[in-house]
Amino acid sequence: MENSQMKLLSRTAIVAALYAALTVALSPIAFGPLQFRISEILVLLVVIEKRYITGLTIGAVLANYFSPLGFVDMVVGGSATFISLYLMTKTTNLYLAAFYPCIVNGIMIGAILSYFYALPFWLISLQVFIGQVGVIYLVGIPVYKYLVSRNQELISKIKI
Repeated sequence: MENSQMKLLSRTAIVAALYAALTVALSPIAFGPLQFRISEILVLLVVIEKRYITGLTIGAVLANYFSPLGFVDMVVGGSATFISLYLMTKTTNLYLAAFYPCIVNGIMIGAILSYFYALPFWLISLQVFIGQVGVIYLVGIPVYKYLVSRNQELISKIKI
C-alpha cells in the first residue's frame, strides 16, 4: 500500500475512533431530544481536509450504535452527518459551512426523535439545532480559528 493511502486510511480510522469515543464517553449529553454532542466540533476538520468526510461519517455511525435508537440512529444520523459534511465541502465560508450540520441534524435528527418520542417536530428540531449551534459556533469555531491563527504547523499536519 502506498504511503499516502496508508496515511489516509490511518487518519480516517483515528478520526472515526475519536468521534465515536467522544460521543460515547459523553453519551448523557450526546443523545436524546436535547443534545450537546461535543464530538461535532470535529466536523470542522472537513474545512481543512475534505477527505475526513469518511472518518467522521463512520465515527457517527459507530457512535450511534450506542444510541437509545440504535440502528435507526445509525442510518439516519450517519446520513445526516454525511450530507452535512458534503455540503460543508461545497463552501469556503467557515460560518456557512458550520451552519450545515446545525440545519441538517436539526431536521433529520429532529424528525426521528419526534417520531420515536412522540414529541412536536419543530420543538425537537429546534432543540437539536440549538445544541449544534452551541457546540459548533460557541466552541468549535473559536478553537478552529485559534488553531489556524496560531499553529500552522498543526494545520499542515491535519492535511492528508
